[in-house]
Amino acid sequence: MPQSSIADLLSGAANPYVKAERSPDGRYALVIASNEMRMSHWIDSVALFTFPDERLLGELGGWAWSADRIDWSPAGHLTIALRRYPGDVPGVTVEIALDRATACFGDGPEIPIGELSAALEADYLRRGGRG
Repeated sequence: MPQSSIADLLSGAANPYVKAERSPDGRYALVIASNEMRMSHWIDSVALFTFPDERLLGELGGWAWSADRIDWSPAGHLTIALRRYPGDVPGVTVEIALDRATACFGDGPEIPIGELSAALEADYLRRGGRG
């Protein structure tokens, strides 16, 4: 089966477990993949792309992280509440500056979006996550 483009996902003409949403200015898109971890335990993994060229800026947490809330700001920011499966530590809120392609969460510094998944995983383990 051919891989769907983000434009296909935005139109709803693709896999029902994968969807996309665009930023208010139309320059970015989040691809959201719903995965069943265990019976009735679902997570929504997210990745951020430029649009319409569909260049990956970064996965926002990786396969074990679920986006519980996504808020696009008209001012060029993206706020995402993430939690890590299996939910053994509290989730985090990630603030993304789209124009700088950087992210920060908690009391941490601003980091490149491409480093976000590793930073989230390290923070999860530091806070007592079971890994």
